Amino acid sequence: LTRSGGLHYDTKWEDDKYSMNMNYKVGSINITGTNSSLNQNNLPAGIINSNSGQAFDKYMFRQKLDGTFLMKLDTTSDLKISVDGTLKNSRNDTRYLASSMRGNGVALNAGTRSLTNDADERLFNTTALWTKKLKKKGRTISLSLGQQFNEEDASGYLNAENSYFNTQGMLDSIQLIDQYKTNLTRSSGLNSNLAYTEPLSKTFSVILNYGLNLNKSTAERQSFNQSIPGKYDVIDKQYSNDFELEQTSNQVGAIFNYRKNKNVINFGTRVSAVDFKQTDLNTSKEYNRNFMNWLPQASYQYNFSKQKTFSFRYNGNSTQPNLNQIQPIRINTD
Repeated sequence: LTRSGGLHYDTKWEDDKYSMNMNYKVGSINITGTNSSLNQNNLPAGIINSNSGQAFDKYMFRQKLDGTFLMKLDTTSDLKISVDGTLKNSRNDTRYLASSMRGNGVALNAGTRSLTNDADERLFNTTALWTKKLKKKGRTISLSLGQQFNEEDASGYLNAENSYFNTQGMLDSIQLIDQYKTNLTRSSGLNSNLAYTEPLSKTFSVILNYGLNLNKSTAERQSFNQSIPGKYDVIDKQYSNDFELEQTSNQVGAIFNYRKNKNVINFGTRVSAVDFKQTDLNTSKEYNRNFMNWLPQASYQYNFSKQKTFSFRYNGNSTQPNLNQIQPIRINTD
């Protein structure tokens, strides 16, 4: 079941010197369903037949507000400011049932698992772009600034019971998990880029740019066991951690552009130096790493007409992992 709606506002004033548009969107989606599967694994030690089932109920509600303001500073320069913010709430309730048998029909293991998760997420982004045409035809300069913030606060329960059977099909052991889990992540960033375009001839130009990016993120995952029934206040350090990550990136590049008749060719590269600092806030241990990223690019376009073109392009890219991807933590939800 999906519901959505929105509002749009657009205006201009002072002979189109200023313009602004705003959008508000709201929506929700609810998905429920089930699935099941049967599998057979043919191993050197024998056959294992497995079956599993899943039932899920997922809900998400989101509101988003964005706006763009454009100002013509003079006949040669423009300023564009964009802002957007999002509030999102999601709920996930999933139940699993699985069992496996040996090829002779004797039980191997069986398990049930229940996962609930409620999350609130807040996002905010703002960008500003200033462009200016200089006296020489084709010579331009531009500066862009961007800021991002993202916070997600989630919590839920994990309940699991796994049973293991011996070769005679008799119950050998049972593993029980009953935990309350919290996950608080925050990330913020400040990005900037300065670009300068210089025409080298009527058909050939170069774009030089420099960018500075600053990013910081924190991630706190906690798992709690019960001290008494219904009171989850005993932290399980095996499945908990608290980390902070800071990244500083300096990027320089040069892109060449060739235009003649119906041909357009772009080629060049950017180089990015990244300083990567990760801190375990529980132990104060630091992990420092440095990376050098090479980002080549090339493209070709042939314009047969205004409606018909042929083009191909190549872009090389490499990025470092985010904090959620590199936390050294064991996860027992599956």
